[in-house]
Amino acid sequence: VTNFHDMTVAFTAVVSPTDLTMLGAGHTIKFDTIITNIGHAYNKTTGIFTAPRSGVYVFNFAVMVSEYQTEYVDLMKNGNRIMLNIGHAEGAPHFVSSSRTTTLELTAGDEVWVQTFTASYHGTGQIHGKGYTTFSGWLLAV
Repeated sequence: VTNFHDMTVAFTAVVSPTDLTMLGAGHTIKFDTIITNIGHAYNKTTGIFTAPRSGVYVFNFAVMVSEYQTEYVDLMKNGNRIMLNIGHAEGAPHFVSSSRTTTLELTAGDEVWVQTFTASYHGTGQIHGKGYTTFSGWLLAV
């Protein structure tokens, strides 16, 4: 009989400070508070998920920005942009949240992370935390 945790890979991590500020282009977002990390594939120090086994994975990432702020963030796989997400509240006196979900076929050792857009304009350099900016992933099928 196989132990449930031997086959499962799943994580959710959040940004816990009130705000991350002065973010530059290509800055890896470190989701510092782990809610779930079955399989220990997410590293909160680096902000990187490393696939422990080959398979199809689901990833979700959400970004919240404070009033009058905008930030562009990318989901990255091995240094390549997979998907862009934009938290856009410029000109708006309220917080804005945006999320994206995708499936990725990964090989063991592939790395996935969230970072600010690499262009010279990536937004205002601020992301709201307090658990509202999140990164999750799980193994769907092998």
